[in-house]
Amino acid sequence: MRTIVLGACGAVGREVTRNMAANPRFGELVLADLDPARLRSLAAGLGRPAGVAVVDATEGPALRRAFRGATLVMNCTTYRLGLPVLRAAIRERVDYLDLGGLYNTPKQLELDGAARRAGVRAVIGCGATPGLSNVLVRRAADSLDRVGEVHISFASHRDIAPSPGLLDTLLDEFRPGVPRYTWRGGRLHEVAPFDGARRVRFPAPLGVQEVYYVPHSETYTLPRFIGNGLREVAVRGTWRPSDMRTLRALSRIGMTSDRPVRVDGVAVRPLDLLRTVLLAHPPEEPGRPWAFFLDVEVSGERGGRPAVVRQQALHPADWGRDATGRMTALPAVVGATLLAEGAGEPGVRPPESAFDPARFVAGVRALGIEVRRRTAPPGPARR
Repeated sequence: MRTIVLGACGAVGREVTRNMAANPRFGELVLADLDPARLRSLAAGLGRPAGVAVVDATEGPALRRAFRGATLVMNCTTYRLGLPVLRAAIRERVDYLDLGGLYNTPKQLELDGAARRAGVRAVIGCGATPGLSNVLVRRAADSLDRVGEVHISFASHRDIAPSPGLLDTLLDEFRPGVPRYTWRGGRLHEVAPFDGARRVRFPAPLGVQEVYYVPHSETYTLPRFIGNGLREVAVRGTWRPSDMRTLRALSRIGMTSDRPVRVDGVAVRPLDLLRTVLLAHPPEEPGRPWAFFLDVEVSGERGGRPAVVRQQALHPADWGRDATGRMTALPAVVGATLLAEGAGEPGVRPPESAFDPARFVAGVRALGIEVRRRTAPPGPARR
């Protein structure tokens, strides 16, 4: 088996690489990224031989050359590259897994026929959310006779710009111009940034957090692959309260917009300027805990009576600044392990369709993620 980790030097890619290096099932490991020095440094610290390849993920021909002869591609680059990287994997007949496509997800699903014809198993959106969240919904749905509503929430407490990919994620979650939807009544409904406020109690040290609609792919895939009477799917999230206040203020004055403005005769996108400044001088909050917790609430019926299945995924406190990267990377590693063991069928599928939820949850638990589950009658509606 020959496994390529694309985007290996990123915050999530490093965690994926280290965990895959510890598993001989992945065979020959090839680390692919843009920076040769960082690639060599990462490979040297793995404790096992690994190849390196300097690859520009925006270049289709370069991707196809890099993928030739591989068994599996782990795409740990930004979700903005999910579509071209998936196309390259299908053309080279290589199995594929990524961390999430956000607004690219519908276009990726359109490649299902091409993947089937090529015999490629492609799993899209297999990080924390989307990813583990989808599997937890499937796990809950399988325990109910009918499914009514799905409410997925996450709280990510970390510095605002620890890496380019993680900064892009935060900005795109809440900036205008990014399509975001809920699903209810049989169709998608577009919503605005900071809409859908809902208070959710996460485990300590986060406690009660106010979460808002985000543009995640669960709203596209769960109605299609869960069904069973499903009426509503909503995905909400939040970051540190101080960052949320900053994002609101920047949004009000147009700094998160991608519409160009003219500055001394030069067209400039405010978003590009903001991103450049934040990456050059990343704000840090020393002493503040880093955490990424997930809450998945599925309501429906069991035995003719209403029931709510609530699951939470959390991590040990000692993960510290690695928490965000690990919580995203480890479900991807579990998904890749299941693919290596023969799970899944040819085609483009989200994890709730590709994997057995019991095996998936057992896998993430074995890697240190705690998953809690509670079933109860529904309580009063939360606003």
